[in-house]
Amino acid sequence: MTGKIEPGRPIKSRPISMGTALRVGVATILFLILVAAAWHHTGPLGLDRWLVHGYVPRKSSAFFRLNNAITVVGSPGIVVVLAFVCAVIVLVRWGSLAWAAACFAAPGVAGVAETLGKSIIGRPRPATAALTGEDGMGFPSGHAAGFTALVVILVLMTLALTPRRPRLATGLVVGAVLAAVVMAITRVVVGAHYPTDVIAGMALGAVVAEVAAIAAPILSQFLDRLPRDRFPGRLLTRVDTRIVRARHAPGRSQ
Repeated sequence: MTGKIEPGRPIKSRPISMGTALRVGVATILFLILVAAAWHHTGPLGLDRWLVHGYVPRKSSAFFRLNNAITVVGSPGIVVVLAFVCAVIVLVRWGSLAWAAACFAAPGVAGVAETLGKSIIGRPRPATAALTGEDGMGFPSGHAAGFTALVVILVLMTLALTPRRPRLATGLVVGAVLAAVVMAITRVVVGAHYPTDVIAGMALGAVVAEVAAIAAPILSQFLDRLPRDRFPGRLLTRVDTRIVRARHAPGRSQ
């Protein structure tokens, strides 16, 4: 390979927009309200009873089996694999180590947070969780938190790296919302969670992803300023080299 090896394009940090602040604020307030409610009620809340009034999951039904198959996509193992694949794509396509880290960190941090939340709040799952063999605490939903964090960070990352594409932005936002909502619904349909479990999980995942998106450009600028003649700058240079080689590998379009 000839020619100068260039790292990924620097990503400029921007002030937090009003829209970002509003989204983070609304999701945080919603999550805290549900936490306070779940803290005082070990069973279903009034909203839970209203949303699933009269619904009893039937494990033998095709509808149950379909939702049980879909909900697997939101399991921690699958989310970790998807996050890793997305991080690799970001590195090869855009050469951004910071955004690659954000793709992997957002669902990971959301997973840690929901695990701590389950331990602290101690709200049991509904009795119907036995249908899928799940036990333990249920608030907030880990599937909803991790999967929402993943889809939201992917949307925010794509919008940051490919600006001025309104149609793409609209499609990504709509797709992310639908994917997160479908995942949340499946967790209720299979009886693993109360509705407020998954709503809280979605809010938590969204907040974590937004924070990761805010941190990514800041981390990128920090990495760009590191001297390349000593660690960890030398390691970053090697990463940049491998990224460029992957971009110019045989079979990749230029």
